[in-house]
Amino acid sequence: MQTDCLRLPASTLVRSLQEAWRKMVQVEEQQNYFPLRQLV
Repeated sequence: MQTDCLRLPASTLVRSLQEAWRKMVQVEEQQNYFPLRQLV
């Protein structure tokens, strides 16, 4: 499993990280908790 992740292309890894970050930011904004976007 970990070796499969390491074999992924860098672009795919970055894209998945961006999607996860975007989802996390959307959840934070919906909860009106803390705008993570200000940290970026």
